[in-house]
Amino acid sequence: MQEIEFIQELQKVDSISEEDIGKISSLATSEKMAVRAEVACLLMIKHQVWGTQKWFKDVLNSFSSISSNGEYNIILQYLDTCLYSYLIKNVEAIYVWNFFDAWIREHKKIEELNIGKIFPATFSIIFKSFIPQLESFLTRAFNNDSHYFHFAAEDIIKELYHMKYTAIRLDPDILNKLSDYDIKFIVFKILGYVSELYINILCEMMFSILEVSINEKNIRNLFLELFTGYFAYDFPDIIKEFLQKKYGELEGESNRELRRFIKKIIKRIDAWLKQLKEIPRLKEFHPPLERRAYYRRLEQQHWNGVMEEARKSSIFSLITQDIVLKGGTKWFTSYDGNYTEKEPLNKFEMTAPLPRSDFTDPVGRAIQKYQYRFYKRESNK
Repeated sequence: MQEIEFIQELQKVDSISEEDIGKISSLATSEKMAVRAEVACLLMIKHQVWGTQKWFKDVLNSFSSISSNGEYNIILQYLDTCLYSYLIKNVEAIYVWNFFDAWIREHKKIEELNIGKIFPATFSIIFKSFIPQLESFLTRAFNNDSHYFHFAAEDIIKELYHMKYTAIRLDPDILNKLSDYDIKFIVFKILGYVSELYINILCEMMFSILEVSINEKNIRNLFLELFTGYFAYDFPDIIKEFLQKKYGELEGESNRELRRFIKKIIKRIDAWLKQLKEIPRLKEFHPPLERRAYYRRLEQQHWNGVMEEARKSSIFSLITQDIVLKGGTKWFTSYDGNYTEKEPLNKFEMTAPLPRSDFTDPVGRAIQKYQYRFYKRESNK
């Protein structure tokens, strides 16, 4: 194809004419995927040479509307490498965030808003070296009226949680310029889209808002209800520990009001926990040990029967050999024709805090989160 040969020739030179720029700009929107892929490859190869030029950014930005389906994987990889280069060279890094803004505006499918997975190389360095810029992006996203930006921010926070990065905050410079109505809007959108399972991230984000809004009475009242009612109901011990840590970190006269407010929240949480512990437990929820053991045996028998029926129709069980395990204090196995050394059995387990409301009122909490999602920004007129 002449178009592909033309693009491949440009990959070998460092100068480009206005006529060639016009052709590249036109080919970037071609209906032929092979041509668009070649243009994306050109952008990746020549990023260091032309990356700061306006036409280059315009052509790259034209790819913000392509699908994230599997057939476009090669183009997405080229784009990912190009965006990564902007950050790794720290040249025109602001353009990366502009590209993501354009991407979110152009896509309506939820799976196409997970930019962290679509552009893994770019976000690998963002998570490593560009956290302040990421915090600014999240602040703008939650303050955006489009719910597509909220979904995108939600997916980024999920990625941060899986990476065990919990110290994410919102940008104080942006927050300081917002009205009380905007702050309230951001708070409700975070509550609507960020799961309570990410409670440590939620606390950090909310506290970063509180720090810049502590002198606003309406915001203080909102956060008093939020920490003592919403968060403390689900995770009282975690919230109390978090606030005590923040209280100890705050020093100086400028933080006196914030320390007083934290102390007030902790006092209310303690009072609520005291009332909760004084409530008598119903005996119906504490059956005798013998009855609990009997129920466990019945449940085990039930699941043994289910597994046996599933095994009969399982293709996997037909091609594998059943190994009968015997009880004991040590274990060993056969490897490469020899038996391994005997090792003691060890217990392993994993625990994670779950929101209390998931058990006491799951439907009510789900409805409340949807109400936060559909919350409309109030007018300051």
